[in-house]
Amino acid sequence: QLYRQDCETFHIVVKMLVKKEPSLDNLLQASLDKNLQEIKQRCLDDLRHFVKELD
Repeated sequence: QLYRQDCETFHIVVKMLVKKEPSLDNLLQASLDKNLQEIKQRCLDDLRHFVKELD
């Protein structure tokens, strides 16, 4: 759920920025993709850590 909320927040912010300045679209896409991958990895790491603690 946290991952989804972070993704939605990033999406909203990028959408607002591109709306104000359309030339940012391509520039922000690569950065957005990288950030979402980092967030995804962090969430997966946290989940793995949680599962290990249960064992």
